[in-house]
Amino acid sequence: NMPNFIETFTMKAMVSVRGTDLEYASPQLKQDREIVLAAVAQNGLALKFANTALKSDKDIVMVAVDENGLAIQYSCLSDDKDIAKKALNNTDEKIFQYFSSKLQSDKEIAFRALISNMDSFSSLPICLKVDHNFLIDVIGAIPEIIIGSQQNNRAIENLFLG
Repeated sequence: NMPNFIETFTMKAMVSVRGTDLEYASPQLKQDREIVLAAVAQNGLALKFANTALKSDKDIVMVAVDENGLAIQYSCLSDDKDIAKKALNNTDEKIFQYFSSKLQSDKEIAFRALISNMDSFSSLPICLKVDHNFLIDVIGAIPEIIIGSQQNNRAIENLFLG
């Protein structure tokens, strides 16, 4: 049973105001590219309710993570470096664990993740946890962390002491 024009128009209007209303769309409307784009442009986290095929659509996922980097957790593109960079630029939340193991081992992505949120350290692969040159580069990029909170100082100690 295909949605009619009024159902489609109404849902597009709804998700343009509150993207997460995509949750209430019919399965057919959750696979409508225009409706899903409108939803994720308004609230990237609406990607959670999109059809699985659209969670693999790079254009849609880019719009979602551009609006909210946390949307990466609902994407089927955890191996895409462009999407990872865009997501890291649009949240300071810990999202590193949503990346593929290949991307987690990528020094550029790991570096950006740590700059964004030091808590990402717990998700770093062991090869980067023991790479002192990499860790020194991270600390050098955020000098204010050295004189920061006790929590941050403990995070730095953990970098070198494990």
